[in-house]
Amino acid sequence: MKKYKRLVCLGLILAFFSTTSYGLEVEAMDNQLNFVSIITFENTFQISDSGQASVTCFLFARNVNKVKIIADLQQYKDGEWKTIKSWSGSEDDTSCLVGGKWYIASGNTYRMVSYGYTYKDDEFVESTIYISESKEY
Repeated sequence: MKKYKRLVCLGLILAFFSTTSYGLEVEAMDNQLNFVSIITFENTFQISDSGQASVTCFLFARNVNKVKIIADLQQYKDGEWKTIKSWSGSEDDTSCLVGGKWYIASGNTYRMVSYGYTYKDDEFVESTIYISESKEY
């Protein structure tokens, strides 16, 4: 029951973040059948009209006891992508939610890159990566 309540709360938080779009938005869900443990890896990247970038990542897995997410906000500068802000989190559970907001400078191109990892008894099981479309602001 505790896990169910926690998942419902995480789902509501994710729903809140994914519906507050004011500007540019990229949403994706990585739900592939060939994963061993990862059931869902949802990612949302938004840029508001005022220049606030919003990043939200949610990972849900099965048959594991630890999940981890790293989410990077990147800016394209001098011919390469550079991470300007990073968020991370891990849970000794089957789900994890990571995200945050960061004001960005106009006249640049941005994207989000996120990594999801699963572990069973401290042993690595599998990973996935998501790269959003690049967006100009």
